[in-house]
Amino acid sequence: MNCRDVKEKTDEYLLSNLNKSEEDLFEAHCKKCANCSQSLIDLGTVLVESDKTDAKESFERCFSAVQQEIAKSKFDKKWNILYKLPPALQKIVACLIAVGVTFSYYSPAETGTDGLKLSINWKQDGNLLTNHNDRPIIRDGKVFTLRKDQAQNKLVALDKVTGDIAWQQPIGLTTTLVSDDTQIYAGQLHDGKFSISALSVFDGQEKWTYEYTFRSAKKKNFQFHIGDGRLNWIVNRTIHSFDTAKGELLWTRKLNSKKESYALPVYDKGKLFIAGSRNMYTLDVGTGSVLNKLAHEEVYTHYLKPKVATTIDKLFVSANSSKGVGRVICYDKTSGNKLWQKNVEKIQKLQVSHGLLIVKNKKLEAFDQSTGNLVWSDPIGGCYEVAFRKDKIFAINSTKRHDIIALDTKTGNHLKSFAVSGQSCSGISIDGNDGFLTTNAGILYSMSF
Repeated sequence: MNCRDVKEKTDEYLLSNLNKSEEDLFEAHCKKCANCSQSLIDLGTVLVESDKTDAKESFERCFSAVQQEIAKSKFDKKWNILYKLPPALQKIVACLIAVGVTFSYYSPAETGTDGLKLSINWKQDGNLLTNHNDRPIIRDGKVFTLRKDQAQNKLVALDKVTGDIAWQQPIGLTTTLVSDDTQIYAGQLHDGKFSISALSVFDGQEKWTYEYTFRSAKKKNFQFHIGDGRLNWIVNRTIHSFDTAKGELLWTRKLNSKKESYALPVYDKGKLFIAGSRNMYTLDVGTGSVLNKLAHEEVYTHYLKPKVATTIDKLFVSANSSKGVGRVICYDKTSGNKLWQKNVEKIQKLQVSHGLLIVKNKKLEAFDQSTGNLVWSDPIGGCYEVAFRKDKIFAINSTKRHDIIALDTKTGNHLKSFAVSGQSCSGISIDGNDGFLTTNAGILYSMSF
């Protein structure tokens, strides 16, 4: 069923004149078509308005209330808020719930004059996972995300333009996803065993799987780094390096002491840089041999979080103490020497853009990469994720209201806000003029700027 069919059959659907098969096709189309879902919302608003009530507010309030009752498992036919509505409106609400719509509408704020716009192309829902894997991966004209399916997860590849499912593949309880141009790598847990699987981004076919049994049952989240055809990761203070094409373990290298913790490995020009809480290591990526090991000027009493940002000549590592104090450390890639460090609030993420180091904590802060001097600070509050497009930062803000805020990267000035009502947002990726946003309700939105 296409958009034209849905439009022609809407009246029959609302009057319950369609058979079960036709109703299923109608709802299946609305589930993947944002335009047809919005048409139902608009129709519901018109029906409420014709009843001489506050159309938009009343319809949203009713719809949201029904969803909350369903979530609490208290919804039944005795629930008066829904069943006092006209039959056609009941049908619209039931359909929107069936296709997974939540009341989240986007509207640009009245600030900003730079012509920035935000429109929704499509959405995809159905138990999409929104934890630390919530930042969508974009490869080969597809958007990759995870869907929870009972005790197993599925890797779902969506067509970037339409949102249709190109392919999906069961991959176990996945903890980590990374990708290069041809393969997507899934770190998975199976009955206490950890495995890495490589799947083709083109059709989802498994290329190889490597299983690893670790000693600590607490090791559940693994961080990978890809560089020069190598997949590198650390577990039990040991670096593992895989050939990404064959899935063969090339080498392992055990690092210093039991009391040292490590940040995520970073690859650059044949070298692997690893910042530890006691030493800075430089390894040859081909053999794993240690090229350089420099002790820090001080032994850090805090633990290093695996959050790293890198430029051509510098490596930035975040560190947080148990008391919530953060520190940014800047290293020279050539020598491995520390160039500067800066104490800041507890750090959630580091990113680099336009000669600046962007630090995300309770605020967004930009530091000069060469000196560590603060360039600008924005008390954005509740910032989950940031993404870059040209000279702009798009930051997800979640406080009393949920916004996507566009800022000028160089100055931190606010350019425009896009309201996201009714949901919290958890991850954003930008690819050209397209953005992909996940919410804590398990929905993925495709947007155009």
